[in-house]
Amino acid sequence: MNIAFIGALTGIGGIQKVSALIASELARQNTVCYIDYRGDDEFCFPLLNNVKVYNVASSENKGRRMIVGDKIRSIYQQEIKSIIDIMSQNRVNVAFFAGSFCTTLIAEIKDRLPKIKMVAWQLNSFEQYMGRYSEKYRDEYLNGLVRADAVICLIEHDVLLFSEYNHHSVCISNPINIINEHCAVENKQLLTIARIEIEHKGLDLLLEAFDLADVPEWTLSIVGDGNDMQILTEKVACLRKHNKVLLKGYLLGDKLLQEYKCSSVLIMTSRWEGFPLTLLDAMSFGLPIVSTPITCSKEVLRDGEYGILSKSFNVNDIAEAIRTITGSLELRQHYSAQSLKRVQDYTVEKIIPMWNKLLVELYNE
Repeated sequence: MNIAFIGALTGIGGIQKVSALIASELARQNTVCYIDYRGDDEFCFPLLNNVKVYNVASSENKGRRMIVGDKIRSIYQQEIKSIIDIMSQNRVNVAFFAGSFCTTLIAEIKDRLPKIKMVAWQLNSFEQYMGRYSEKYRDEYLNGLVRADAVICLIEHDVLLFSEYNHHSVCISNPINIINEHCAVENKQLLTIARIEIEHKGLDLLLEAFDLADVPEWTLSIVGDGNDMQILTEKVACLRKHNKVLLKGYLLGDKLLQEYKCSSVLIMTSRWEGFPLTLLDAMSFGLPIVSTPITCSKEVLRDGEYGILSKSFNVNDIAEAIRTITGSLELRQHYSAQSLKRVQDYTVEKIIPMWNKLLVELYNE
């Protein structure tokens, strides 16, 4: 089967990481082309050698993030034409459009390539896509959802919501690769791995809660980079426990592996996420989890069975969750075992067959 992935696939982030992983896995038995429309960075995650890579961004649109909806077709005509040409040349049977913006392209491309099955792959939550993420192109986004042959969402909670716009909506969670390395729950280090965007990732909540928790023997290691790094650095300097917060920057490979292995708890304080990939990566090392009660974390952690959820987004509740997990080695050992158990539901071996099942269904329609 001939498959295409279309999206903002260059650069570093969860979307780019999981897209590369799934494209490579599907390329083991299919022909896959990988089409980036934004072109503001390099392809940073490994792809199987037989994946055909394309960058179709025009010089005018390179790196463009948000535009007014009624201008999508006129501004992106060159990219749309290139995508259509690539899909035609590669005789694509099924195409996956990643994210809300790419979903807006489905209607026009479907008009010109009606025989190709097109899937709107939703990589954030229904609430976020219907809110801030598509506010500048809402009508085009909804039209793309309706015209798609199927919609993939990442958590069961969203299936019913997306089904209001497309009856062929399915849940296929993001997969992870399991690395047989384990954390050290006896160590006294909290770990946060996040793009440094303070509002989205709740890093203001994290710092205030850590300071408030008053766990003097513990350190907080924050791994990541982003536009708010300077603001975060200034916030850390204002903390009573500022010397206990370590800003590590962006890490890859062995250095990131060491952070997982040397830490004893992963804490995630996001205000919203589509799917908590970082959380699952940490669980694969046996790290106990503390998370704010966002919908996707509640689903992955089964409302507290597989990790600790703060009662609310209030810093007092987050601080209490930190005190609970740091105060008991036995509790950390329990949740470490629970992490290793739960993460088996998200392995490549469990998730990729779901993609193959959908591909066969669409191909045979």
